[in-house]
Amino acid sequence: MSYVVVGVVAIGVGLLLCLRGAVALRVVIAVWGGLVGLNIGAALGAGGDAGAFLATPASWIVGLLLAVVFALLAYVFYAIGVILALGSLGFVLGAAVAGAFGVTDGGGLLLASIAGAIVLAVVGIALNVPRLLLAVASALVGAALIVRGAMVLAGDVRQADVLEVAEIGGLWALAFVVLAVVGLVVQLRAGAGRGSARSQWGSRAQPA
Repeated sequence: MSYVVVGVVAIGVGLLLCLRGAVALRVVIAVWGGLVGLNIGAALGAGGDAGAFLATPASWIVGLLLAVVFALLAYVFYAIGVILALGSLGFVLGAAVAGAFGVTDGGGLLLASIAGAIVLAVVGIALNVPRLLLAVASALVGAALIVRGAMVLAGDVRQADVLEVAEIGGLWALAFVVLAVVGLVVQLRAGAGRGSARSQWGSRAQPA
């Protein structure tokens, strides 16, 4: 039943990112950081065995510990929050661009993803990224996470691969586009297109 937990959590976090990513910035990024920490920790606790991902006590313990650490770091530090937000988008875009140029090797796609994550994260911190860019990033990443969570529940992907958001095709890709557009529109209507992420970081998000 662990795949149900992974799928439901992914969908829940995806909805929060997609619809409120740049509006309730600190809370949303902290939640996203927690999910990333859970995924990394669970993989480490599983010892590289995909079948043991969140299926053993060690996987759960290490996953939850890193989830708390990542969430706290993302909530407290602006730079880490931006790295998580834009780094996630850069990771996805890097793989997508590499794939468009015919790169199919796993190692090549991984390098392209890492490069994309680093570039967007550095640009975001250096340029005091506008909230509009974070709204776009969170809508895209949130939509992808919703779809991947649904794919886990449907048995189309392994629970250990829930964050590999670059691997979406067919009708799932259509659902991703629709969700991303809806999420961006909702965020813009809530005022996510105004101001900078740094100014928002130190203030409480206002209800839409």
